[in-house]
Amino acid sequence: MSLRKKIKRLISGPSYAELEKQLSFLREEADIYKAATWYGNTVPLWANKDGVENWRASQLAFQGAVDPAVHDEFTKVGHVIREDLFPNELIQRMTAAFDKTLPDPQKASNPFFDSPKLLKAYSYGPMPGTVPDCRRDLKDAARDLPMWKELFSDTFVNLIRSCLGSNFTINSVHAAQNSHCPPEFIKVFEPFSDRWHFDDQHSDTVYIFTYLKPVDMTQGPFHVHNLENSRRLLRLGYDKRKRCESVGCGLDPSTYENPPSTKLTGPAGATMITMNALCLHRAGTPDFGKTRELLYIKLRPSKELNLIPDGNKPSMMTAAKS
Repeated sequence: MSLRKKIKRLISGPSYAELEKQLSFLREEADIYKAATWYGNTVPLWANKDGVENWRASQLAFQGAVDPAVHDEFTKVGHVIREDLFPNELIQRMTAAFDKTLPDPQKASNPFFDSPKLLKAYSYGPMPGTVPDCRRDLKDAARDLPMWKELFSDTFVNLIRSCLGSNFTINSVHAAQNSHCPPEFIKVFEPFSDRWHFDDQHSDTVYIFTYLKPVDMTQGPFHVHNLENSRRLLRLGYDKRKRCESVGCGLDPSTYENPPSTKLTGPAGATMITMNALCLHRAGTPDFGKTRELLYIKLRPSKELNLIPDGNKPSMMTAAKS
């Protein structure tokens, strides 16, 4: 910039566009601070507010029984894990239907091949080659795995009610297989939501993760921190804007294992009920030759019980970053 332009800028001050940019940055910083301080996450303030209000209203309307030990565990930790919820025969039928559907290109595909927008959202630099075919999702899991409804026995419904202290509405049903993605791609590509994050959605959204086949540490299990550790990591400098830079999002990856995160490993049927908008989490990457098969169901607290998915719609504005 020439001396003349510098003097003119000093005299006239910043332009309206520059001021608006600075104000926008300050507003973003303020919202990030408020979300971290008030709610313990990085979710937009309106989605936190809506989530809190909906959950509170749902609890006030609920007249059923709640297991206090389960409710205390869920609300203090942010998730519960169970391995003996469902009959083996049911999980086997669901797995057989999944295996039959997965190869059918009309019923399953790699979402990154289907959506250039999604691929762009999860790509953080030049790809070192052709995008690997390391993920495959059922296009309509609710239709092709109809036995998912059998999961919701009275026992399981009451477990979820005890977690929430309310009734609930199912939002959507999904199923996917993750397979190995080479490390040179993982540096610039996030095929499994494998960098630490909070889900950008209503803060009362709950996920049910159920493994269709056994999962150990070689198969890229789900990693999650409890509510307390998630807040601690925010205070230490977690920054979702740095998700594009590294798995640690501003923190050394070793920080997430001191104390360690919970890894969902276990037999077929192992299940976690978790609040992904309030608990920092990530998926692991399967080792070479390994896969992870997962059914996941999204729901929210509600005044009345509703076990019919509402058209598989996302629970907030976009599924691009969750």
